[in-house]
Amino acid sequence: MKNSQTLSPQFNNIQLQPNTKNIVYSYKPDATHRLLNQKLIEELRSIGREENKITRLCFHLSKQALLQSMLIYLPKGASYPLHLHPNKNESYQIIQGTIQFTIKQSVSDDINTFILDKASPFYYSQKNTWHSLQAIESEALYIESREGPFDDILQNDTIWKD
Repeated sequence: MKNSQTLSPQFNNIQLQPNTKNIVYSYKPDATHRLLNQKLIEELRSIGREENKITRLCFHLSKQALLQSMLIYLPKGASYPLHLHPNKNESYQIIQGTIQFTIKQSVSDDINTFILDKASPFYYSQKNTWHSLQAIESEALYIESREGPFDDILQNDTIWKD
């Protein structure tokens, strides 16, 4: 029986990862090719809509990979609050929708807000830049890439404002 987070059999090289907050998929370790096509985008979007959750497909095979690259679906209104990555740069490339970015050089600085959409589809964030993002007007799909490895054990990969 197919549950709401199960992908079609044609994507049998992708597995669901346990995660309490978001829906996270990753490629199985033996997946030598990781092609993103419209069918896979539609399935991930459909699951995210049905669950009304941020849905992520990790292209990297482990948290230790030196490049962490992910397709992320944000439902309308979904956001990541103000945070920074003290040791890592990251980039965002919009595929669909509109994302409002807020950036600050320090917590006390003035807010600088801009839109990421088809007209302005790419943003590169330097390490130590406070930023937040939110899907506005509609849902959004984007590719996020950052330096690895990801350190969730010491939790020093990301510093949240609150």
